[in-house]
Amino acid sequence: MTKRKKRLLKNEVQILHANKLVIRTEVAQYVTQILKKKLFYVSPVDQMHLLKLQIWSEKYQVPVRYILDVLLEYYGQWMKRFKSARGLGVKIPTLTGQRSRKILLEKIAQDFPDGENKILYRRARQEEIIQSRLGLDTDEEDDLPTERRKTVLDFANPRDYAKYYSQSIKATRNQYAKVLGDENNKRRPYRGNPWI
Repeated sequence: MTKRKKRLLKNEVQILHANKLVIRTEVAQYVTQILKKKLFYVSPVDQMHLLKLQIWSEKYQVPVRYILDVLLEYYGQWMKRFKSARGLGVKIPTLTGQRSRKILLEKIAQDFPDGENKILYRRARQEEIIQSRLGLDTDEEDDLPTERRKTVLDFANPRDYAKYYSQSIKATRNQYAKVLGDENNKRRPYRGNPWI
């Protein structure tokens, strides 16, 4: 195996591990917030199964929370029968199996008959891209100092504030128009491009 192939393989494995961590964290948050339970240990094999939820989310353009809501509602009779203080109440391979995929597709067709999920997913992705390009990512967890928005009290005259406010709105509007009007958005042929 050449060095280049080894490097590519190493990068792919790192990306896979990062994706496993992301989906496991998202499922654990769902379990603690919605189900009011705890998700302790998830085996590496089950983490690979959980990646199917992320794949389905991208493929069918619905959030992972929606997928979990649909599937856990369907498998609810088992959750009631085997009351557990932790976990999903259903085995992860069952949750990501072929039967679950069929259930999900039926529910998507029922909830979004005109494909509204695709429109919503596209708009959300476009907004994420715009926010990242404009540098407006709003991560509340980072402790970086942010610029304080000026108020009327910061100006001697209310007219000066009105002028400042209208200029800031126009500048933001121009930045959005510049990003949205960029023809390169439509020329980038990658999977899941929200502008195509």
